[in-house]
Amino acid sequence: MLFQSFPLPRLALLLAAGLSFSACKKDTDVQIKEVDKTYSWVEEKTFFGLNKVLLSTGKDASSLYLQTASAVWKAAPGVSGQPYLSVLGFAGTDVSVRFPLAADVYARPLTDTLVRVTPYANAADSDYSVDIRLHQLDPQAITYKALAGESSQGDYQFAAINQNRYLLLGYRRTAAGPTDPAIRLVLAPVTFDAFRVLQVQPRVLTLPGVVPTAGAYILRITAIDDYFLVALTGGSVFKIKQDGSVRLVSSQDNVTAFYKYQGQVYAHAGLSNLLVSADAGETWRTYTGVPSVLRSSGFKVLGDSLVGYVRPFNQLYSLRWNGGTGRVRELKNDGLGQTAITGIEQLRDTVYVTTTGGLFKRPLKTFFESKPQ
Repeated sequence: MLFQSFPLPRLALLLAAGLSFSACKKDTDVQIKEVDKTYSWVEEKTFFGLNKVLLSTGKDASSLYLQTASAVWKAAPGVSGQPYLSVLGFAGTDVSVRFPLAADVYARPLTDTLVRVTPYANAADSDYSVDIRLHQLDPQAITYKALAGESSQGDYQFAAINQNRYLLLGYRRTAAGPTDPAIRLVLAPVTFDAFRVLQVQPRVLTLPGVVPTAGAYILRITAIDDYFLVALTGGSVFKIKQDGSVRLVSSQDNVTAFYKYQGQVYAHAGLSNLLVSADAGETWRTYTGVPSVLRSSGFKVLGDSLVGYVRPFNQLYSLRWNGGTGRVRELKNDGLGQTAITGIEQLRDTVYVTTTGGLFKRPLKTFFESKPQ
């Protein structure tokens, strides 16, 4: 059954006791042999040391983009003429900060009030990058860290980039008074000019209907299609469109995940609530009684299937929703060892899992095999 405690896989050994006997004055030795265990998941042994701590993932049609504890990398398995692994840039030393890695650009903070957007194609040349300076937009800006819980949420990113390359990030500021919000957002379309240099046009957005106080923070900031969903402490969920419009769409608190599956948008909130929207996050229907362990899960759509992973551990499962009723089937996780899963990506016919202990892979054709009971 899923969500129980599972023993770690053990190496199978074939041990034979050394025996000797006399028969017709001839001795026979029995050899001891070790039989290697075959695991469902195989580690891609390309990272070592701190770089085995993988934090964030992205991809394009041929490559994976991976943030480790010290750098951002491009992995191009099976692509002729390209190295399997190449470093794109330094990532900093704060493992609680996870970057949004889109198909052709990524964003990372350089200081508390300076965020850099970089194209993969020219990542080593800072002339091709562009900086968002929060102090120029808002003199009261303190830090991009308007989020909390990074170290425990597994796939929690400080910003999001949507399918049309719009960047949204939150920042904390010094509030001037009781009606002055301590949190605001920055929305920035990211484009390439004729010389493939990035251009951004950042603008500050306020959150209507609430006044985030000094103790408030953003729980989730997620890109879905061409819009964003942002959840704050205190029970506020906002929908942000590319035109900069912001609307309060729910009063649910403790949101831990947003994702889209089969045309509907889902959110996990409260202790056991499931929110479902059939109109792109404009209105929500609430179901109760959802297993609380789903609040500790991240989710990824692979093909027509929804896959969940329990963030603090290495458990994988497929999930199907019918209204507020879910059907869970646990998937094989042997070979992942004592790691926590931080992300899942499918590249061609292979599924890759990033963890706090390395990069692992499995063929797509066997990925959905059920774990034996």
